[in-house]
Amino acid sequence: MKPAFVPLLAVAAFATCAGAAFALAPSPAVETRAARGFVLAPPVLSEGAQGLNLRGGVCRTSQSALRPVAIRLERLDAQGVVLATRTTPVSGALSPRSRGCAFYSARTDWRASADETLRVTALTAPDLDR
Repeated sequence: MKPAFVPLLAVAAFATCAGAAFALAPSPAVETRAARGFVLAPPVLSEGAQGLNLRGGVCRTSQSALRPVAIRLERLDAQGVVLATRTTPVSGALSPRSRGCAFYSARTDWRASADETLRVTALTAPDLDR
C-alpha cells in the first residue's frame, strides 16, 4: 500500500465508524473540493436538534505550502444556487512535512433535502478572504 493512501484510509475508517448510527435518509449529494496536495473525504452527516451535524477529515497527500485552515460547507439548491453557508476551523496539525490528517466538525441551523447538494471545500488562509 502506498504511504499517500494511508491517511485517506484513516479518514475513511473514522467516517465509517463515526457515522454508522447517524446516517441521514435520504441524503443530499455531497461534493468535495480540496486544496492541491490534500484529500478531503466526504463528511459524516447526522441530524441534530436544530440542523445538520458534520464530521470529517482532510489529509495531506504531498508537500504543499498552503495547508487548509478551515472547511466551508455550502448548501446548494437543484440549480446550484447557494442557499446557506457555514465555515468551521480545521483542528490538528498539518505541517508542511507531515502526511497526517486534521479533522473538523460543524453544526448548521438548517437541513438539506435529497434534491440539494452539500459542497464541502477545504480553504487555505488566502481563500478565507474570498
